[in-house]
Amino acid sequence: MQIRTEAADVWARMSHSLMYKPGATTDIPSDVRRSLYRLIALVELYDSEVERGVTALAEHPDFSRSNRLLAEAERIYQTFSQHPYDRALSEDVVDVLVDTIGDEPGYADQLVEFAEQNRGRIERAYEQFGPTSEQFLEHGRYLLVSQPESLIIFERLANALYDLQETWEGNLESRLLTDLARIWGVRW
Repeated sequence: MQIRTEAADVWARMSHSLMYKPGATTDIPSDVRRSLYRLIALVELYDSEVERGVTALAEHPDFSRSNRLLAEAERIYQTFSQHPYDRALSEDVVDVLVDTIGDEPGYADQLVEFAEQNRGRIERAYEQFGPTSEQFLEHGRYLLVSQPESLIIFERLANALYDLQETWEGNLESRLLTDLARIWGVRW
């Protein structure tokens, strides 16, 4: 079994079809063979730069903070639902939510505690408005209830409403927050 990156796989399939395909002549011109082998150097450079970029982003404070927050929300969410969700949407929303949390070092523990203290209420919200609910299936609303970041939003609605409203405005569609506020029983 071979494990290779997508870029290396493209090169391997291309080179195999040109140089080793059954019935191909063994007299491939040396300049063509050399060109094909030079491409693997570019593939290695590409893979190296992708790896460097991923590492740099993971070490960036804002990026890693959002990722850690989303990972914690996903972990907790999975105790409530195994339904698939839109990861790209989660990343967009969490990038906004992280600004309402600031640099609170113990926020992950706070979120776990919030979820445990409100487990019944959260379960009912997911049951009544989540991705398999009549509300969701018939009306197509309450999109964020099918997302792990809904836990953070519920917590922020309970503990930092005005920060949440202020940060949300101009960054995300207001209806998304209004729907969750309605479910959580918060009016503004």
